[in-house]
Amino acid sequence: MMPAAQFPPGPPSPPAPSAAGSSDGNRSRNRMLIGGGIAVLVLLLLAGLGAFLVLRDSGGSDPVPLAGSSTTTSSTTTSSTTSATRSTTTSTSADSAPLSTILGKWTGTYTCGQGETAVTFTIESGLIDDQVNATFAFGPTRANPDTERGSFEMAGIRVGEDVMFTPVRWIDKPGTYDMVIVQLDGPITANMTRLSGRVISPGCSTISLRR
Repeated sequence: MMPAAQFPPGPPSPPAPSAAGSSDGNRSRNRMLIGGGIAVLVLLLLAGLGAFLVLRDSGGSDPVPLAGSSTTTSSTTTSSTTSATRSTTTSTSADSAPLSTILGKWTGTYTCGQGETAVTFTIESGLIDDQVNATFAFGPTRANPDTERGSFEMAGIRVGEDVMFTPVRWIDKPGTYDMVIVQLDGPITANMTRLSGRVISPGCSTISLRR
């Protein structure tokens, strides 16, 4: 029996790379990638720093408004507004007649919760300039005869062009009536024969007076 045919033996095969060698190669490649990334970041930072220095040296301005500039503008505007307000107030006071112009007895009506009510409003000189005293005496009208009578003292001062009267004390207090605030409309002018304004109290409205 003849032996089976055989091929002559070829050259020996190269040894397969070990797992340790493959791992070392991967680590080397990773180190190279990380090193390259760090180099790129350093270059970008250096480029940004150089651009900042160039802008600073060339006098470039910050695009964000400075807080100091905003505060200065606000302060200037407030100062101008205050000056204008003071100027207007002074002009108004100069155009108005002194409160002595309205001294005397005034009669008329006002409206409150009890309905139309008669009033005698007697204004007298105060202790200082632009201040007056008054007596507010009220009672029934022909249209509202059931209104009780009463009176109280008031003090008045100029507020802008108007004159504000606030209650001081009762002279004659009827039942559950309350004292009220009276605001007479300005400006006060010479030879006035009529006054009008508001009675400031819940349920009240206007007041109309004449000499």
